[in-house]
Amino acid sequence: MALAWTTKQLEVMGNRRVVTGLLTCTGLTSGAVDSGLQYIIGGGFAYHSYTSAVPNAVVVFNRNSAGVASNGMIQVQTCTAGDDFHVYVVGE
Repeated sequence: MALAWTTKQLEVMGNRRVVTGLLTCTGLTSGAVDSGLQYIIGGGFAYHSYTSAVPNAVVVFNRNSAGVASNGMIQVQTCTAGDDFHVYVVGE
């Protein structure tokens, strides 16, 4: 697996769920992890630390590691081993 996901917090806001966590790239590739939500409506990410001088990772919601639509998944493209991201997602 090229990514590791550590859930930090799960909250309920109205009729939506919010999940925050730390996403770590463990390999020199891309990959995807399950957010724990059935469907991601939106969210964001911020670099916690990265190994390359110019961060170039792309985070996509509701896609699996093959780039195919897959509800509740978080895909990261072009990451380097050691890259960490703070991620929050809102969904159902």
